[in-house]
Amino acid sequence: MVDWQKVESWIRPYGDKMSGVADRGLTEQEILQIEHRKNMADPETKFVLPEDFKEFHQRFSQAQHWRIGKWVLLPLEEALSETSLTAEFTHITDYVCDDNDQLWDYRWLVFAREVHGENLMALNMDINIDLDSIYCPFSCEYEVLRFESEDKCIAPMKMRFGRWIEKLARKIERKYGNQM
Repeated sequence: MVDWQKVESWIRPYGDKMSGVADRGLTEQEILQIEHRKNMADPETKFVLPEDFKEFHQRFSQAQHWRIGKWVLLPLEEALSETSLTAEFTHITDYVCDDNDQLWDYRWLVFAREVHGENLMALNMDINIDLDSIYCPFSCEYEVLRFESEDKCIAPMKMRFGRWIEKLARKIERKYGNQM
């Protein structure tokens, strides 16, 4: 369970609010519609958002980007668009310890961009991955991964979204205390 009070004390709106987008979090029904739309577009891949990620998008306005530390979290619809663009144009030259050149996997949902940089954070949405395989770089379903744009490499973070955002909030709290 995510300590949302801790996260809320360190997350800030970033940039201007988007026009034409409701200034509220998503409803459960809206999330189900997004999942359904994604599943209709690609029936072979079961698209189900993890609970902690859904909860974030229910709590925070979708008309706003959110900054925590050096990361800007994207509204869900923008995250889906960013993932499509990234999958279309991004080559990976180092996938953990596999140096084979490949395209971005469309099942990696981009959810954050670095404030001053081109690095990305994503969720591995491939729920059919064989976590027990010796060739699998991931340690859990819905694992957060980091894309280093300069080196074109992917690094699994060995944690899910809720733990990632809470850990980031704690790190900021240790660094800044009550100064912000």
